[in-house]
Amino acid sequence: MIAQVARLLQKNKKKLPFTLHIINSVQEEIGLRGAEMIAHRLEPDVAIVTDVCHDTSTPMMNKIKE
Repeated sequence: MIAQVARLLQKNKKKLPFTLHIINSVQEEIGLRGAEMIAHRLEPDVAIVTDVCHDTSTPMMNKIKE
């Protein structure tokens, strides 16, 4: 979804009145390392966050419980 928004902005040559950063992060389930590092570096005024469901192939994850 986010990549599609970025693609359409570029395709339609849209100029935004603000800086847009599109970020993907990792390791959110084990300490928020990815998003925390990005937040400290960019210091955004606003953030829109999307999330997805868990990957049940993660080691030590109970597929039935999770």
